[in-house]
Amino acid sequence: MPLLSRTGWPLALAATIVLAIAGVMLYGLVLDPSEAVAAQLTLDHLKCFTLFEERSALTPSDVQTALKARYGFDVRLPDAEHADGLSLVGGRRCVYLEGSVAHVMYRRGTMQVSLFVLPPGAKLSHTELEVLGHTAVAFTRTGRTWVVLARTTRADVERMAAVFGRTGP
Repeated sequence: MPLLSRTGWPLALAATIVLAIAGVMLYGLVLDPSEAVAAQLTLDHLKCFTLFEERSALTPSDVQTALKARYGFDVRLPDAEHADGLSLVGGRRCVYLEGSVAHVMYRRGTMQVSLFVLPPGAKLSHTELEVLGHTAVAFTRTGRTWVVLARTTRADVERMAAVFGRTGP
């Protein structure tokens, strides 16, 4: 007999996410807020790849248009030719400590890679963070803070961040 029924696992996952976000908020109040933001982005990365990864072929313009129409995010993404091996698998809005962020999901082979674009004015005091086995690299572009996050080395995440840093205005 399975521990959780087919209808029970979403409730268990939701409860786990709520507890994790509460823990991140407490962590941010006690320690460095940048680490709390990176921890929350990492949790969103894990959640979104588990629940919302789109398997169909998406183009950057599909995701850009959807993010602009649904949430007002104006995000320029590299086309496939300039994406350095990153395959686009989805884009959505996630909520974090100071509002909502654009979350664009990629894969490089089997590696899950997230690009987050924080709201205007949101800044991180650290540009490189390690959280829950994931590396986050932040940079500023178009007046906003962008964060690339993946479970790989800092050098690899920095290379991926450079791809997004070079993309259009």
